[in-house]
This record gives sequence, structure tokens and C-alpha cells, in this order.
Amino acid sequence: MTAAERPTFVPGDLVTITIQDATVLQVGESGNWICVSGEDGVRYEIPLHHQDVTVQRVAPAEWPPVLGDLWRDSGADLWFATLKASRVGDDGRVFESARLVMAPARETPHLYREQRIAPDELLSQYGPLELVHREPQPADPDGDE
Repeated sequence: MTAAERPTFVPGDLVTITIQDATVLQVGESGNWICVSGEDGVRYEIPLHHQDVTVQRVAPAEWPPVLGDLWRDSGADLWFATLKASRVGDDGRVFESARLVMAPARETPHLYREQRIAPDELLSQYGPLELVHREPQPADPDGDE
């Protein structure tokens, strides 16, 4: 959006402000405010005690899942973070590279153990999610962490 396309606000305008995918950086001592950072790094202090302010968790601090994780969805079903093997054709071409997927721990009327979905799909369909267990991760030999 260019400056010319940006609307001009005047005192008295009623607005709704949304900060997409903000990360909580700090929580006030009494829990009545949080400091968040948007993807652009700008920091905002949000008062939580005001009736017109709504803050909803999109994903827990441990997100995204890593290989070996165990997560619980909103219906109390458990999901394993596992690796889906790459698909290679007879001629050696890779059709799909290996990727992390979430697999249900047990079969239920709406889930089959063979069913695997992407972590973000799990979050949107069955969230909120809670990390139950995370295996210790090996140190990064390249120091990229």
C-alpha cells in the first residue's frame, strides 16, 4: 500500500487493529499487559485488562513441531511429529522431498493412524495445540542455531 492509497484517519474514527503473527516478548508483572513484536520487529505494548482488547494464542512458544515431538490437540488427541519419506520415481527424479508431518497417536472415528497432515494444517483444524513432550535435540554441528 502506497502513502497515496493509505486512508487518512481523524480523531473519532473507530478502528480495529490487528498485528498478524506477533511474538510475545515480555509479560507484565501482574499479567495485565504483554509486549509483542510484529514480523517487522516493531514492539507494541498491549493492555490485556481492557474490555476491548482481545489477544488469542495462535501457536505456543514451542511451535513449530520438531521430529519426535508429541502434541495434544483441542480434543485431547495426541499427535506425533514424524518424517514422511521423499517420493522418488523409477527414473530417480524426486517428486516430493521428505517433510515433517503430524500423525495421530490413535485411531478415532474421525482420524486414522495412517492419516498424516502438515503441522500448520493440524494447528488450524485441531488447535489450539499443546506440546506434551519434546526429545532433546542434537547440537547443530554447523552452529546455525
